[in-house]
Amino acid sequence: MIKSSLITMLAVVMLAGCASCNPKHKEVEVVDPYMGITANNIVKECPTPHEYHYVPGILVIEVPLQVIRFKDCLSQPDLLVMNFPGEKNETTKAYVHLMMLLYVDSIKETTGAEVEPTLIKESQLTITDSGDPMPDNKVVWFIIYKLAPKVVESTMPDTGSTP
Repeated sequence: MIKSSLITMLAVVMLAGCASCNPKHKEVEVVDPYMGITANNIVKECPTPHEYHYVPGILVIEVPLQVIRFKDCLSQPDLLVMNFPGEKNETTKAYVHLMMLLYVDSIKETTGAEVEPTLIKESQLTITDSGDPMPDNKVVWFIIYKLAPKVVESTMPDTGSTP
């Protein structure tokens, strides 16, 4: 009888100890800072692009692409939108990424400014320019990047130091 009471008491102590070892943590709600940046919101709120380029489909990838840059749109100082119709698969995503990199390089070559692209969203357009729903047979994707000035460290030697 004492042995079974001891075992029961030991079990209760172990359970109580385990319960205190694993305190419940409140989950911190992560808020997406780019939640409002969607294809639909860009169409509604950003009517005039800063730059616009049309790239027709090429031999291997017959997907036409619009490269659109917006300044001060949806509370973002600099957005780059790669917009294309049809299926979003690995091939089109790789093509879009390559074209984005070429665009960023062209900024440096033409203006001397270096920008750092950050992918913030892939969003499907569900409304037309007039606000009507997109036809069921028409699919348009927006791959949205944030462009930020690239911080370039100086390669000039410190003139105050002695060699």
